[in-house]
Amino acid sequence: MKRINRHDKLAHLLRVLVVQITVFLTACSSVPNVPVPQEISRFSVRYDEAFASRPDIIAVEELHEISVEQRQHFLDYFHDKKREKIATHERLAAYLENFTDKFLYENETYTAEQTLALSRGNCMSLATLTTALADLADVEVGYQLADSTPVFSFRDSVVIKGVHVRTKLYDPSFVPEEGRFYLRRPGLKIDYFPSGAERFISNVSKNNYVSRYYLNLAAVAIREKNYSRAYWLAIESLDIYPLNSDAYNTLGIIYRRSGEVEKAEEVYRYGIENFPDKLTLLKNYRTLLSLQSRGDEAKLISEKIEKIDDPNPFPFIYAGKEAYDAGRYSEAIKFYLRALNMAPYIHEARIALAQSYYRTGKISAAEKQLQAAIESAQEPIDRKLYQAKLMSLTVETD
Repeated sequence: MKRINRHDKLAHLLRVLVVQITVFLTACSSVPNVPVPQEISRFSVRYDEAFASRPDIIAVEELHEISVEQRQHFLDYFHDKKREKIATHERLAAYLENFTDKFLYENETYTAEQTLALSRGNCMSLATLTTALADLADVEVGYQLADSTPVFSFRDSVVIKGVHVRTKLYDPSFVPEEGRFYLRRPGLKIDYFPSGAERFISNVSKNNYVSRYYLNLAAVAIREKNYSRAYWLAIESLDIYPLNSDAYNTLGIIYRRSGEVEKAEEVYRYGIENFPDKLTLLKNYRTLLSLQSRGDEAKLISEKIEKIDDPNPFPFIYAGKEAYDAGRYSEAIKFYLRALNMAPYIHEARIALAQSYYRTGKISAAEKQLQAAIESAQEPIDRKLYQAKLMSLTVETD
């Protein structure tokens, strides 16, 4: 009878469960843009020759089109005589409320027609549908960036943060009194999951909102490793709203992943120098520097990031990975614990923490984190993998 060395087993499984943190993108949207210096117009982000010719990209006007049947269904509801005394923006909101009652939220960006037909999509999908119906009903619509309790997740090496675009249907009867200041115009906010805990970030223009639609599509293309399509979608986004810092960030990612690292660095550095909203740019620039083994420069960027107040747990996960790779395991543990304190459901961080605990000889703590990772993982394939690895640590005999 032979006792299997559980330490050796744990070492093996933790070597294959390594957290890969490379890209910081938004699912629905990101933080607001503000005007930047005019020099931006003289800076060329384009590098068309590095990519295939421009593919077919859905036109802006097509985003808000709906079918004849969908149009008639809405208009029949909207113009029903029993609702004629209800304010137009309230009628529209009621129609959307009935629609979203059966709505399935998923992280996909659809046109207005697709959203209405599928009864699913993300916040941008709902914004396109709301815009389409508001155009039909002659209701003025505005766009806002909003935030609630942050929710983060991995998806194909893309970090998704739940900051999103929502629409507001303005009250058509509102007439401002002369000489009186109004902080906000009255109206109805359209959102999937209004909890009352949402934090208003800023109003954005229609061009800003549409620009973000194309960035969502670019993020999908990046996940699919279709960098040529992603490039042209990002360029489309900038053509619509040239002051979108997120578009610069997306282009930097596309250039780096396409092997155009010099152009990626140029875009990142310019964005960092000129945009007030530079946190995501800094994070991705640090990734580029680390991949080029420019550790000292990456460390300087990390110091800048540390000074920015950010509820995002992934900078701490990234810092933990850097500490682990440098052999500073106790320091890595501190970073991973800080990340999990913000977002205890991130199972990838628990695996990384287990890896660090093993390196410091805390075997029981490592096993505990593996068990927690099983409970936190949403995908069955991840749960099965973690369960199999945890079971392999049990004492066996032959």
